[in-house]
Amino acid sequence: MLIGYDASRAFVREATGTENYSLNLLKALARIDRKNRYRVYLRDSNYPTIQLSQFPTNFKFKVIRPSRLWTQFGLALETWRAPVDLLFVPAHTLPILRRQCLALFGNEVRIVRRNTLNVTPKRNGHRNPNRSTKYVVTIHDLGVEYLPNYHKFPQRYY
Repeated sequence: MLIGYDASRAFVREATGTENYSLNLLKALARIDRKNRYRVYLRDSNYPTIQLSQFPTNFKFKVIRPSRLWTQFGLALETWRAPVDLLFVPAHTLPILRRQCLALFGNEVRIVRRNTLNVTPKRNGHRNPNRSTKYVVTIHDLGVEYLPNYHKFPQRYY
């Protein structure tokens, strides 16, 4: 399985809870998983290369630009162009535009769940561009759901 990992917060200089969670989970996966392949997405190239070189060969790092609106533009475009089987985002925000599986039924195109089709993961050695990606996201705080009066509109929307 090819797993995409949003590490945009994992290697920051001043880490807080989400950043520590992201980095420690990535390191734990590197220790225990040699079976799956990982494409680890970074926000810019200012990451310590010593830390990156400590990861096993099934972990490949990819710097994505632009740094502004990184998830909604950079990460969304990258995972659209080069899909992964699963995208993990450890910081509560998925790209709005996400790859879904399109299927032709006669003259009609429908969005369908991946597991309802017999989709071949590789065709002629290349990944199938029509396959969907599954998404996993960590939500760290549900205060906006249970205490909405304590959050202003932009926070609630985000």
